[in-house]
Amino acid sequence: MLDRILKDELTKRGLSIREAAREIGVAHTTVARMVQGITVDIGTLQKTCDWLGIQLSTVLNVEDKSELGLTSKLAMILEKQPELAGGFAEALDELEAGRLTTADLADIMGYAAYRINLGKQRKAS
Repeated sequence: MLDRILKDELTKRGLSIREAAREIGVAHTTVARMVQGITVDIGTLQKTCDWLGIQLSTVLNVEDKSELGLTSKLAMILEKQPELAGGFAEALDELEAGRLTTADLADIMGYAAYRINLGKQRKAS
């Protein structure tokens, strides 16, 4: 997950791996390893999280396959993309008020799965 967020941030800022490494304060080879999903030391991870604007504790919980791991993944996405938080909050409010059902949420997730599969097909072709 961190590798994807890091790649997205490099693209968003229009930075090369070397430029990002200078800003983070680590070697460019270290950033290249992180982009490939290779584990780095905790100090480097902290610097990278600071640069990305996300909490280290969130990143450390992401690989957890339990419900807490899923919660951490969502938290990391929302920290990085705060504009999504409003949509999630509205959906939860609507669910709590009874104006949105779990079936509605299943439909939303079905559409998300459809979009994910479209993206995979495009990459494969």
